[in-house]
Amino acid sequence: MTQEKYLDAEYHVFTEPPFILKVGQFSKELSALHRSTGSDTSFFITAFNPLGVIQSAADNKKFMRSLLDCLVDKTYSEESRQRLIFGSGNSSDGSWPDEVSVLVLYNDGPNWPIELCRQFKQNAFIFCAEDAIPQCIMVI
Repeated sequence: MTQEKYLDAEYHVFTEPPFILKVGQFSKELSALHRSTGSDTSFFITAFNPLGVIQSAADNKKFMRSLLDCLVDKTYSEESRQRLIFGSGNSSDGSWPDEVSVLVLYNDGPNWPIELCRQFKQNAFIFCAEDAIPQCIMVI
């Protein structure tokens, strides 16, 4: 995917009720989620289709399971069970298949998701600072 496609995509967050993140647009729902969980920042990431190459459903499921294992290992505690929220990255024009993703609520900068992108061969992730305005961070 090109950077333009990442910028135009919709990032669906499966809370109740669900909401959509758009790069460069303030999200009142994300801001409220940050406040309610005591998180300063968040990022939206997938392990689907490494390096922008379409993979089989079975391979994507395996990649995503590995990413989730890493996320759970890093974030698990009694208080942080709410810090991983499933979602889906969807191209706005339907030119790219939807990708199972996860929103990670945490208190730090973009270094950890950059490491994850490199580990899982992802071109980019969506980073959300305290201002709740999603930014696309290109990694590869």
